[in-house]
Amino acid sequence: MAPLILLLFLLSEAASDLIVETVPGHDVILPCQADDSSIKAVKWSRPDLKPDIVLLYRDGHLNKYDQNPSFKDRVELVDRDLKDGDVSLILKNVKSNYTGIYKCGVKTGDTDLIRVIRTVRLQVTEPDLTVVTVPGDDVILPCRADDSSIRAVEWTRPDLKPDIVLYYRAGRLNTTDQHPSYKGRVELVDRDLKDGDVSSILKNVNKHDAGTYNCRVITGDTDPIRIIRTIYLQVPDLVVETVPGDNATLPCQADDSSIRAVEWTRPDLEPDIVLLYSDGHLETDTSIHPLRTGWSWWTEI
Repeated sequence: MAPLILLLFLLSEAASDLIVETVPGHDVILPCQADDSSIKAVKWSRPDLKPDIVLLYRDGHLNKYDQNPSFKDRVELVDRDLKDGDVSLILKNVKSNYTGIYKCGVKTGDTDLIRVIRTVRLQVTEPDLTVVTVPGDDVILPCRADDSSIRAVEWTRPDLKPDIVLYYRAGRLNTTDQHPSYKGRVELVDRDLKDGDVSSILKNVNKHDAGTYNCRVITGDTDPIRIIRTIYLQVPDLVVETVPGDNATLPCQADDSSIRAVEWTRPDLEPDIVLLYSDGHLETDTSIHPLRTGWSWWTEI
């Protein structure tokens, strides 16, 4: 699965700081915005490292000479033109040891001083659990809160926009901001949330459901929403086993029912077409592999 930009902001105790949470293997944005758009240099640093430079941008190019080797070819600015003072940083293919405190500094105007304008705490955590299922099945993503006084439950997938898979508050599911691919396909295992059970059911899984899911809750009267579990869902291709002489069904389900043509192929053959169905009938011309001519929807092995 190709890494996708993963972005999550949580306010920390210091109003000027941000906490960004992600998992290994993703790309992540560390946000930073300068008030003054006349920026002459941008420096991202991590004070616990030597050298401490994560990225240094000056005179229209990245300076890699003093950069910490861990970040070479793995960092970039969101916008090298620095439009509207945007000096946010992209960290690529994040590793666990990227966890730490990052400082965003800029030089503006005539001063030679680079001043820190934002501190970002990056937390890189391994998923708590990997769940494996197959296309077409329903699957439970388990999650349990320590505190049973739950005011809201939110399941998110940070690589999507909007990222909300399920949102439950005040005794009902809110689908207003839900990602459209999950509408009508997700439910809580127990809407009463007995014993803090906030597990979710994902119905009729497809391969596009594979990804990282965050289980988040609000408890108490003043607590912010917080992640209590991260789950990685794997949806591998199906393996169908049979013996010579038997019939075998190779299952496949299209999301859209307005199908005009169906093609089954086997890339190791030439021609590679096993079955071609179009305009209400099976094609059996020379483009079909001769060993497969006469196959139907029920493939004979």
